[in-house]
Amino acid sequence: MRRKAHPTAALVIWSAAVLHSIEAGIIIWTPNADSSIGMASYLATASDRRVLSVLMLAASASAVVGAFKRNLTAIFALLPQQTMLCITAVGALYFAVAGHYADGYVPNGGGVFILADQLPRVLLCLLHSVAFYQWINAPDLAGVPLVAQSIIEDAVYLGADGADADHIMIATEDLREIVLMNLEVR
Repeated sequence: MRRKAHPTAALVIWSAAVLHSIEAGIIIWTPNADSSIGMASYLATASDRRVLSVLMLAASASAVVGAFKRNLTAIFALLPQQTMLCITAVGALYFAVAGHYADGYVPNGGGVFILADQLPRVLLCLLHSVAFYQWINAPDLAGVPLVAQSIIEDAVYLGADGADADHIMIATEDLREIVLMNLEVR
């Protein structure tokens, strides 16, 4: 089956994969960019450069796999990439609030300058969240139900009158069937 085209979502996913691959190369080959906000944010979460580079390349590779799936595999394949983007977005916001770059430099304009400078990092994280959602919920051309829709349709709502719609119960066998159905290559 072919996936209904979502070129914007694909572009965001692939762009982030390229970004993380390049950043992984920079981290492994030189410490010269360590005080940039993105690199400082990564290094604050994992100080071992080799491990960090491997994790970033794994996130990129995982996202590439996720870009070819539309099932539960895609969800787990795109999560590492989203996590990496969130790390740098939070780092950008932190340094904007702190009013200085990672190396301590305080530009004219302080935090507002840094926010303006780092806004693309924050926006890429938000755009990737939207692309992630769009990718996972993209209907196939053949009309196969969405992953979330399949799970909810097969669930039993708790509460005698169905009023408690926030809680559902899924039988183990049904959940296993849903997961296996959604793990099939489409």
